[in-house]
Amino acid sequence: YYGPLVDGKLHGRGRIEWTNGGVYRGEFRNGQPEGLGRFENKRRRYVYAGHFHLGAFSGQGELRIDARQIYTGSFKHGRFNGQGRYDDGNDTVYEGEFVDDRFTGAGVVTRPDGSRHEGLFDNWRPQGSGKFTAADGTVYEGWFQHGDLIGSARIQRPDGSVYEGEVHNWMPQGQGRMRLANGDLY
Repeated sequence: YYGPLVDGKLHGRGRIEWTNGGVYRGEFRNGQPEGLGRFENKRRRYVYAGHFHLGAFSGQGELRIDARQIYTGSFKHGRFNGQGRYDDGNDTVYEGEFVDDRFTGAGVVTRPDGSRHEGLFDNWRPQGSGKFTAADGTVYEGWFQHGDLIGSARIQRPDGSVYEGEVHNWMPQGQGRMRLANGDLY
């Protein structure tokens, strides 16, 4: 440890290095990281810069994993909690609410193929009211359960045709009506 001690405890601005490859630089209070700081673990290949509370990531910060995955947002007890943005390193981006490291609540997911889902999520999957725009421009609006579109929904194709009615697993099933782009109604 490099920094001041108060009553034998790390206190103030300092730096500590652990044998597991971890290095923390920042504020200490009562022997543990507290306030602004930066933690890097070269062996596990991640870097966190932001706020700490009682030695854990807490408050606003940014976590980079393997120099590709990036989470920027709110942390609580060392986990993604609150509003944030997560880029998985493969051009899929989740923006919205997180609970215990999971994309849960209102948010938006964009994928590298151009598709986008906006709505409610639970444990990374669409769950509840939402709108999915496919890469081909087809728009699906309705209720999602475990990632599948079910119940009453609206599907609009790029050619302007619109289906409104019952769906199951993304497909029209049951009662509904289809209006083609030329105005014909079925």
